[in-house]
Amino acid sequence: MVDAELAYCGCVFNTQQFLVFTARTDHGQMIDGEACKRLFNLAATYSDSAGHSSDTNMLPHDLLLLKNRQIDAKIAEVMDQNNALFEAERDKLEKWAEDIVFAAEEALRDTKAQIKSLKRDARLAQSIEEQKQNLEKLKLLERQQKRQRMEIFDIEDEISYKRDQLISALEERMKQKTEIAELFTIRWKVI
Repeated sequence: MVDAELAYCGCVFNTQQFLVFTARTDHGQMIDGEACKRLFNLAATYSDSAGHSSDTNMLPHDLLLLKNRQIDAKIAEVMDQNNALFEAERDKLEKWAEDIVFAAEEALRDTKAQIKSLKRDARLAQSIEEQKQNLEKLKLLERQQKRQRMEIFDIEDEISYKRDQLISALEERMKQKTEIAELFTIRWKVI
């Protein structure tokens, strides 16, 4: 005779459901979860055996311990997967933020290079009119440079805010919600 229990273990990040099979023989030999699962594929006949309770408190202590170990192992496995997913998503968010700041800084570097070139052109100008035009362009570029510097700070603040919001949302999703339900306990005999 074999006592067996099937428990449902649901873990939520992306909702996942698992069946945990535990079994042992009347002689106390534990049956591997995979072997137990295969036993459920065998043809069977039902016979009501009076006097056996389906109450899990009546299950042998070692079977309850095995079930709890299997459930804890499955929960730990899911947490490891969720942690890896969280790390990957956080890395994507960090890369996205770095890319946006880099683009803004690149535009500022380009403006600085234009200013440097225009200052050189202004010094080498052949006429007053040409020098005046270069200085007017320089004035516009210097204003643009100031705006770009302020925009970088604004972009960094905005990115920091968005990144914090996204990470908070990911952390909220990561909160492990586990529901365990014992589906049934059976006793059977392999003949």
